Amino acid sequence: MKIATKSFFVIALALICYQYCGWSQSFRIDSSIADQEVPYFTRWDSVQNKLIMYRDLGAGGAPIAKIFKNDGSSTSFFPLADLAGTWSISLWGVAATPDGGIVASVIPVYSAPGVKPPKVKRLLLTYNGSGKLTKVWDTTPYLFTRVAVDSLGNVFAFGMSDLDEPYPLIVKYSPSGTIEREFLSSADVPEGERATLAGSLIGQPDMFIKGGQLFVWLPLSQDLFRFSLAGDLTSKSSIANVLNGLTTQTNSDRTVVRTLTTGRSGEIFAQVQLWPKQAPDPIRTVTISIALGGSKATMLESPPGFSVFLGRTDQGKMIFYEPQPGWKGGKLSEY
Repeated sequence: MKIATKSFFVIALALICYQYCGWSQSFRIDSSIADQEVPYFTRWDSVQNKLIMYRDLGAGGAPIAKIFKNDGSSTSFFPLADLAGTWSISLWGVAATPDGGIVASVIPVYSAPGVKPPKVKRLLLTYNGSGKLTKVWDTTPYLFTRVAVDSLGNVFAFGMSDLDEPYPLIVKYSPSGTIEREFLSSADVPEGERATLAGSLIGQPDMFIKGGQLFVWLPLSQDLFRFSLAGDLTSKSSIANVLNGLTTQTNSDRTVVRTLTTGRSGEIFAQVQLWPKQAPDPIRTVTISIALGGSKATMLESPPGFSVFLGRTDQGKMIFYEPQPGWKGGKLSEY
């Protein structure tokens, strides 16, 4: 778990409503990607419809991120090799670019292990589809924990800052790196800048682009913000009552959102964990949908076995990732 502080940013689913539709496309990710026994996190880019895998690294010569094509082939990215003098890199947010590359929010460490305070920078890196580093942006005073890229290459970055509150939590950059707009003031968000923090008991904040809109999910307040790509707020929806109702309906202690996305009609799709009231009981993982303006969650059919819901394609297919033991590879499938 990664936790950020002001003084220093520490590097740290009625049960079935859809009929079974089969696996229309899948590919297996070989376990060899887990070199050096460092597993990858997975992320589905809903603009480019690509799988991205990423991780933190403390050694050179290995990729910190990979982006996969529909046939399972991939391009690797090596910022430890590209940023001279780095000892380790923490990757916080990543998104696909229109040319098949990525934009990544990273914190490279330029001092040897044990040196306190460590010498760090806060950067946005742009790589092209060939894996070449093409742009380095210093984002100080911000640490961006989520990034999204639209179809034109504009970069939206969400995170916290060393600035005194209130300050904008989202910065929109042009493809060349100039600031186009700053929006979503911390003053307009419950909990202020704390809403940007990640926590295992409440889920992770997220930002993504879907259907030509920018979405920001804040688990602390359980609010979903919708913006135009120009940065104008179009709606703000709370699903706290829906999640509380699901908790009561399933006799659980709490419901934690692990992944959240949206559909064409404004409905919400999410994978949630239902935490038991007593420790010996297992945590249940289910996929749900919430109709636009709906007051309850509907559980959906999921693939057999344990699979991680990543998102939805433009054609409405659910994307699941079935990890191998140790998260050293797996299988990506549409459902």
